[in-house]
Amino acid sequence: MAGSADLQSRTDERSKTDARPIREVSANTDWDRAIEQRRQVAKIVRSVLDEERIEALVIESADGNYPPWVQLEAWLPVAQPGGNFAGHERGWVQFALDVKPFNERAQVITATLKRGKKSLSVTSRPDFSARNIAEWTRYALDRGPKPSNYTPKLDALAALLHALLRFINEPHRNRIVKAYRTSFWRNSAALLTTAAFILFYLGLTSVAASPAFGVILFIAAGASLIAGIAVTLMRRNAVSVTSQPVVPPRNIVLVDSWHVVVAEFGRDYSSIKRRIGQAVTQSVGAGVLSQFEVYGYRAPNGYEERERLVVSKGQALVHVHMYSFGQDMFIGWDSFLNWAQWSETKPVSTRIEGRNEIEFRELRTGVYIPNQLDLIDLQSLSELVHRRIEREIKAILKEKAIDQEIDFKIIRGDRDRALDKERHKEQTGVKS
Repeated sequence: MAGSADLQSRTDERSKTDARPIREVSANTDWDRAIEQRRQVAKIVRSVLDEERIEALVIESADGNYPPWVQLEAWLPVAQPGGNFAGHERGWVQFALDVKPFNERAQVITATLKRGKKSLSVTSRPDFSARNIAEWTRYALDRGPKPSNYTPKLDALAALLHALLRFINEPHRNRIVKAYRTSFWRNSAALLTTAAFILFYLGLTSVAASPAFGVILFIAAGASLIAGIAVTLMRRNAVSVTSQPVVPPRNIVLVDSWHVVVAEFGRDYSSIKRRIGQAVTQSVGAGVLSQFEVYGYRAPNGYEERERLVVSKGQALVHVHMYSFGQDMFIGWDSFLNWAQWSETKPVSTRIEGRNEIEFRELRTGVYIPNQLDLIDLQSLSELVHRRIEREIKAILKEKAIDQEIDFKIIRGDRDRALDKERHKEQTGVKS
């Protein structure tokens, strides 16, 4: 009997309708494809640099940055007559990869270029090929003509012709997919409202010649308008939103940290890094994600890229850093609260299906206000990471017979300041 009751309970659970206010999370969203496209764009830019035998800076946006982008910076030597060095012409181009999930082309690119006094830009282009990426890169390097898809005069002419003659396509058209639109002839409310205005106009024009007929037209117009309003009010409103990527947007604020430099660990850096990474990520429990990420930052004279291990749960993130310095090794972590989340946009399009009015909305980066529970998650996560790192470091020190006293005391941040909305707004310039 107990087994039968348990089976019935599981069956009841499966038959329930999941109506929780939770968006679907997927690893196959348009944003994930944009991140993959970011890698391809960076690959094309680097291949052009190799072909032109130029060494320059190529930066890719970090994970959690939406929309993702790729940026090229180059200081091109300029020679005076006679071969004397005159300085550098600075070239810069950025490709921002955005998504339009309900449009015919879901992936679009915005390109911005500056070289010396020259500047070019195009916005949300659906027709941006690998050849175009290479052309923009070469023009930024002064190794080619203007990109073939940069045609502002032709675009302006095409836009004018489209405005005058609607059957001529607008330049770089990227319409909403038909499945997400409502044709005028299928919108009963629009048809009734249009009929009301036509009947009202006919009533105005005929009332002088035939007052009785004009009154009939006015009554028909009113009835049609009321019917249109009634149809609109009787519709059920539904919202369709795209899935969220696994990696959420990030706007992080530092809370706690810990670090140490361990002698002799640099001699066996790769294996120790792998060992500590496995210790941190093994059996972390449900809801905890971990992955190695490459991140970059500007140095006073250049740009550095390093790899870190990112462990996250909800709005809590811990960055684990492991770097070799000669025979020594830096090991440490920083914990952060994430002040970003996915937010729904206003309806991009609306479709009428019978008595249902379906709004299609995109997801964009929005502001999240952390609370005490997020802080508890962060402290729990950072303590878990710290405890495992401490255990592994002590084990390796013992195995290698290294005599070094290590202070494992965590550097605590101010909890009240970590949740201070005004301070966060001052630090990041983001309205909360």
